[in-house]
Formats: sequence, structure tokens, C-alpha cells
Amino acid sequence: MLDHEREFGLRSMCKVFGLHSSGYYSWRSAWVSTRANDDARVLGLIKQSWLESGGVYGYRKITLDLCDLGETQSPRACSNSSNSSASNAGFT
Repeated sequence: MLDHEREFGLRSMCKVFGLHSSGYYSWRSAWVSTRANDDARVLGLIKQSWLESGGVYGYRKITLDLCDLGETQSPRACSNSSNSSASNAGFT
């Protein structure tokens, strides 16, 4: 529906599929990009590594942990991820 919204009109498509337009808009607003999902997954791995180290690992050792898990994460991205969520996770 998202790909054909301009071509056919939302109301027409909802009528054909037996859907309410409010449900479509609710689904559309809840949609999360693949990148956001991947970022959340990697952030979880970063937090886990940091917590398992007793809160002492920095971005270099966390990057090594991610590499051991098969993740391709740059030290800069790791540092940025931990800095962006510092208040939420207790990163220092």
C-alpha cells in the first residue's frame, strides 16, 4: 500500500482490502527502519559488553568484543553509540 498510495489513493485501497485508514496510519507511524533496528541490536551488544566488564571497558575493548561476536563495528561508531546513550546506560 505504501508503494501505491499516490497511484491509487489510500481510501480506495483501504476499501478494496477491507481496512480502516486509521489502522494504516497507525501501522505507518510505528514503522522502524532496518538501520534503526540494527542500531538498537548493536547498542544492546555494546551495553552487554560494558556491563559484563563491570563498567570499565572503553570503546576499544568493546569494539574487540563486537569483532569476536562477528560484528563489523568501527571504533568511532561504537564510541558514538555509547556516547549517545550515556545517560540511559550509565556509560562514562
